[in-house]
Amino acid sequence: MSSLKCCFAPSVVLLLLPPFYSVVQPVEDQQAICDEVQKYVNVLVDYTKTACTTGNTGDGSLSFVILSSEPIFSVAATKKPWLLAVALSIGKALNDQPDLKPGELYVLDGDLKSRLAYAIRVDIVKSLQKSVSTGHMKLDAMYEEIERNLSPKSIPAP
Repeated sequence: MSSLKCCFAPSVVLLLLPPFYSVVQPVEDQQAICDEVQKYVNVLVDYTKTACTTGNTGDGSLSFVILSSEPIFSVAATKKPWLLAVALSIGKALNDQPDLKPGELYVLDGDLKSRLAYAIRVDIVKSLQKSVSTGHMKLDAMYEEIERNLSPKSIPAP
């Protein structure tokens, strides 16, 4: 049986995740961050289409949902570069805007049958990106830290 290709817009995916979003920051600013992230990831990783959406949690922190159109997590050769591109782009975007309070980064792929997403705190991603950009950490070490800090999250059935 073939893998389910993702056909949901990021806003639809948000409906599948636990309800924790409320608008605090202007939507235009959030979308600008996601546009930057999508552009960067889609340039670096050409075997999938990546989409991004944001939202503010009740405590005012900014969280991200990043969605790949293709199954990413089931193939190691696609997972590592995609996760690195996502983490580097989110980290850079938020390190460039230190006034934004980081929330969580949710990543999921086109295999929505698994009903599984993964989450990592954005402050960890920011720190990892900064360490790589200053030369204090190599990409392989960054990936190991991402893997160590990712936690699976069940996506409720619609």
